[in-house]
Amino acid sequence: MEFNIPELGENINSGTVVSVKVKVGDIVQKDDVLFELETEKAVLEVPAPESSKIVKVLIENGQDVEVGEHILDFEPQEEILKEHNEIIEKTILPKTEVNTNLSKTDAKILPAASPSVRREARNLQVDLEKTEGSGSHGRILSEDLEKTKEGGIRRVPMSKLRKTIARNIEHSYFNIPQVTQNDEADITSMEEFRKNSSTSSFKISPSAMILKVLSKALRKFPEFNASIDMEKGEILYKEDINIGVAADTKDGLLVPVIFHADQKSLSEIASELIEKSEKARSRKLTIDEMKGSSFTFTNLGSIGGSFFTPIIPSGEVAILGVGRSSIKPKYIDQAFLPKLFLPLSLSYDHRLIDGAQAVRFLRWIVNSLENPWYMEVDS
Repeated sequence: MEFNIPELGENINSGTVVSVKVKVGDIVQKDDVLFELETEKAVLEVPAPESSKIVKVLIENGQDVEVGEHILDFEPQEEILKEHNEIIEKTILPKTEVNTNLSKTDAKILPAASPSVRREARNLQVDLEKTEGSGSHGRILSEDLEKTKEGGIRRVPMSKLRKTIARNIEHSYFNIPQVTQNDEADITSMEEFRKNSSTSSFKISPSAMILKVLSKALRKFPEFNASIDMEKGEILYKEDINIGVAADTKDGLLVPVIFHADQKSLSEIASELIEKSEKARSRKLTIDEMKGSSFTFTNLGSIGGSFFTPIIPSGEVAILGVGRSSIKPKYIDQAFLPKLFLPLSLSYDHRLIDGAQAVRFLRWIVNSLENPWYMEVDS
């Protein structure tokens, strides 16, 4: 029986094979993973539809495929049992010797390499027959091409994820008149509150604290939890507060969503943030976990830097970014005291949000972070 690429999700018509998990002759059970497929939004595990035997594999790592494409053949479980019984009934004959005395001309084959490596080699103008492969059985890998190419420009095809990120940012940058408002919050008390709220087995991160405050701010300032329909001349105020949290991974930027953030306790937000961050790093996020955000939050503090200009995602009207906190002097009661300050950068769509509104929104967040004892931990 033929197995074709199934439907992958709304508006997803193709993908790239990341890892083929089966080979000819394998026996798989229903829901075993056949292969992993990278789409524009996530890496998906494609399961076996039923218990069966793999009889033909038509794909390999790095290959681009489309929904509906024939990619392997399998025998259903009843066919496997029938074949097994027939083998038992027959006498196993000695193997026939095969003449392997081939001439050098007959033995010459094309270099072993995946289609994606062959495409890359063409772009780099690298002769595969003169390239030594470091993969299994001398298979030529992408890194082997890099060692061969000396100087010049090295062209590497974008992954589908990187293409999606590039398109989204390009669309936002050229279609949204955005302004960035910067401010600082004295989070000395917040850090003390955070450490006291954490336990030896469960740590509450600064991001969880900020998300808790941000969810309350979005309920108080609904114009930041909205989008614009310019064709109809309408503002779409969103009832649910779903905050996308930008996660830096080795493959690029992924944005899992904390749904109904304003209805969750600080500990619930902290726990979900840990879970989805780990899934993002291992590329196990589902498409549903990365769509439906109404506002986006990005934290670069673990890397460094202070103020920056985060780009507003398409379909939203604002984004909050934070940098690395640092100790600065603060003048209190005729003396300078060391305090921990957090830099905040709010980019907003000027078509809907005026500067005064942006300042009020950001100052409300700053005041809440500086007075953490008003934060509702469990509600």
